Amino acid sequence: MFGIASLQEAFATRNIDQSFPATASQDHRYTWYNPHLGLRYDVNADEQIFMNLSRSFEPPTWVKAAGAIIRVRGGHFMRA
Repeated sequence: MFGIASLQEAFATRNIDQSFPATASQDHRYTWYNPHLGLRYDVNADEQIFMNLSRSFEPPTWVKAAGAIIRVRGGHFMRA
């Protein structure tokens, strides 16, 4: 059996400057660690069984980071 493990650090910033309808500014910093694990087992010379397990991080979009209220289908408003 063969294995590999790693850890990735993810970093993102969201700098938001708003001038309408009110003046506001926000700075968000996101740091996350993504672990990765992989295993491989050689059943015989022609066959292998493998497994990969990982987690990933995606920072919020600009709209979600700003906490904006958006209009959705049907004319309703909701917080992003």
